[in-house]
Amino acid sequence: MSVGQLRSVDQVIADEQDYLFQGQQEELQSPTWSMAACADADPEIFFPVSAHDRVSRTRALSYCNSCVIARECLTLALRDRTIVGIWGGTDEIDRARLRGTRGSAPAVDCMSTT
Repeated sequence: MSVGQLRSVDQVIADEQDYLFQGQQEELQSPTWSMAACADADPEIFFPVSAHDRVSRTRALSYCNSCVIARECLTLALRDRTIVGIWGGTDEIDRARLRGTRGSAPAVDCMSTT
């Protein structure tokens, strides 16, 4: 692709997903993840346009609120600061608050942030 050439939205999303999940590919393919409430959902749901997009956020969180592996999802997202979007009932801002200044993943009730 030449400089200045635009990529399709689908290509940008695919490239971003490849980048984001390269380190966790094996972990995300474990049988546990197949139990996620969002397993068959459209991934775009979990990437609201902005932190102020309440409609998209509420839609994404509806999956997390009923998910049996929300805690594992949140733990993964807290551990890897490169993860964006809604994970374990949180977005990037929520996870930054949960991490605080220590940068470690505290033991938290993952549904208490919603």
